[in-house]
Amino acid sequence: MKKKIFISWSTADNRIKPIAEGYKKWLNIVFDDKIKTFFSEEIEPAQNGIKHIHTGLKTANVGLVFVTQRTASNPWVLYEFGCMHKLLEKEALYLILLDLDFNQLAEIAPPMAGTQATLLNKKEDNIKLLVSIAKKMGLSDSEILDIEEKASKKYHYIEVCVDKAQENFANLPDKYAGEVPYNNSIKDSDNFQMPQIFDVYTNNILLVGMSLGTIFNIKSNSGSMDSLVKSLVFDNKKTVKILISNLWDEKLFYTFNKMIFGFGNEAYAYLNEVFFDTSSPYYLDTYIQNLCIRIAEEKNKEKHEKKYDAHKLYEAVKKQLLIKRIDLLVDTFWFIDNGEEPNRGSMLLAPLTASSGAERPVFYATKKKNERLYDSYFGVCKSGFDAMGSVLWPVKD
Repeated sequence: MKKKIFISWSTADNRIKPIAEGYKKWLNIVFDDKIKTFFSEEIEPAQNGIKHIHTGLKTANVGLVFVTQRTASNPWVLYEFGCMHKLLEKEALYLILLDLDFNQLAEIAPPMAGTQATLLNKKEDNIKLLVSIAKKMGLSDSEILDIEEKASKKYHYIEVCVDKAQENFANLPDKYAGEVPYNNSIKDSDNFQMPQIFDVYTNNILLVGMSLGTIFNIKSNSGSMDSLVKSLVFDNKKTVKILISNLWDEKLFYTFNKMIFGFGNEAYAYLNEVFFDTSSPYYLDTYIQNLCIRIAEEKNKEKHEKKYDAHKLYEAVKKQLLIKRIDLLVDTFWFIDNGEEPNRGSMLLAPLTASSGAERPVFYATKKKNERLYDSYFGVCKSGFDAMGSVLWPVKD
């Protein structure tokens, strides 16, 4: 009688489907007619999908669960894992990990911790997994040796589908932090909160994206802008370049607001006043000049030997800060200190793909961990900043 193998995977990570399909093909070739695999994509359109999945979970002799950082905490993956809990007692439930290790698995999905897990990029470990399945099927020693030999010879089915998935989705970030409120601390993100970001990083900062209007909303919250200017005043080697989307354009904002955010325009309501209303105290050039005056006065009250000149501070900031505007909606990227020293070469990518603006998937990657990803986004954003957009600040004399 054929043994039933249930293959669990989630569409939350687009890389998994072709890999799971390749793994299924490998299993069927190696075990020939000794197994029957359940793969949800093979359910006929007219069939009750949920019913067939539950039947497959209930009758499975072996379970394979493909897990990535994006799917480890996925409710459906955890549900299918729980449904196959009976296989844990038989040590017939296997986890196959794509882009995380055992410690990360325990951190992201504690219920899975302690379960047999195999790293997808370890050929010998995957062959051992098939040998383990063969033993649980009660095959003879000669049959198990045959399975092991065939698994090794046919392993190219796994290598091809993995390479293809990595090629097709090479720009997927390699750290998934889950859905978190914007500006919250993200583990391993080197503290990308604003305004702390301007105090943490000491060299070059490139900010690109649609959400940067919050920095300039100084009428309701000046914290980020004050921190930015002060960080430049006290470190004349630091530079900050900002490329902000033309999000407060009425038509663009209406579309963006209705389709994605679903809430009011509080974060962007004053940007016309900040950038274009020269009579307003919140006009950015006026605001920065007045801020430099306040900084100089505060420092001079501290009776330092060095005397601070507000005009010189303002002129220095003009050389260190460049803000441009582009008529495109772009995702939000922070590129900090593009180099290899500590606090350099870091990137946070926050695509606005969630149902609201309050929560969104947040990804994190560093140049050291994923050079191709980093260089790809940094190159596009830097060239976009250099070649496109109109200068918002410093204003022309």
